[in-house]
Amino acid sequence: LGAPYPEERLATLRSQVQHLGEAGGTFIRLRMDSWWLSIEGRPDRALGHLGPGLYNQRVCDEIDQLMAECEQRQMQVMLCLYNANGMVNGSVRKDGPTVWRRPYAFFLKDNGGPCEDRFGFWTNPTVRKWVRMKLRYSVARWGASPSLMCWEFWNEVVYDQKVAKEMVAWHDEMGTYLRAIDPWDHPI
Repeated sequence: LGAPYPEERLATLRSQVQHLGEAGGTFIRLRMDSWWLSIEGRPDRALGHLGPGLYNQRVCDEIDQLMAECEQRQMQVMLCLYNANGMVNGSVRKDGPTVWRRPYAFFLKDNGGPCEDRFGFWTNPTVRKWVRMKLRYSVARWGASPSLMCWEFWNEVVYDQKVAKEMVAWHDEMGTYLRAIDPWDHPI
């Protein structure tokens, strides 16, 4: 955060896809989340983030290029939308060894969002709107790729008993929405 992406990042990622393809690999899991290939985040001029619902076009172009690389190599992609350790897991605290992750949770009040704590992600109407917007954008931008095998909502989401019903309701709502807007009917 606060520093531009390394210039060599895309070349490194493309090289990794090429290396995997040359070794016979046919599948990658591409994480479009927090500190990896995040297309959205709290405003951060250096990174090119403008805030939730406003997508970083440099990163989107990098994903375009990685998808094209996979298409060329006939590799399948699982596109992961969020990293739970940077958004909703217990690792997003105000103190402790993982406090560095908290700034990636753009929906929190201390990052300019509407939520007091990580639990608000599951129920806040504004945040749910942002998620639907990201789903719609992702389907429109990458859904037609012959390399897109499936969607993945989370990297490492932890089931939390405190908000179990809310988590299930969120997944039901977002899964239903994603199925409705994805004409290619990718698995989720």
